[in-house]
Amino acid sequence: MKFIKNIILVLAVSNVLSGIQLIPKIENPCSDPIIAVAKEKGLKGMNVKETIRYLRVERDCIKSEGNDKTFYLIESKEYQKDYEQSRYMVSWTSTFSYCVGVSIFYYFVLGWMADN
Repeated sequence: MKFIKNIILVLAVSNVLSGIQLIPKIENPCSDPIIAVAKEKGLKGMNVKETIRYLRVERDCIKSEGNDKTFYLIESKEYQKDYEQSRYMVSWTSTFSYCVGVSIFYYFVLGWMADN
């Protein structure tokens, strides 16, 4: 009997707590200062709390106004910065991948030919 009372109590408390809004609703998400921070620092320059807030603001802004051009520009700027900072197949990486590719080729293709 005590077990059933505890279950009912847990369900009642969880029902009450689910009705409480833990994160306040943003009034005008498209004018939030986190967007300016994202434009200035970039998405990777923000900490985890700022990133979560940015994603929430982005979702709410797109829902309210339907314009995602600002966020598209922020993300494309981030991709462009990543592209410029990365170096494709340079130095040790290219040598290693070449050796792995040749080893796989010899193992499978030439091994298959030797068996036949």
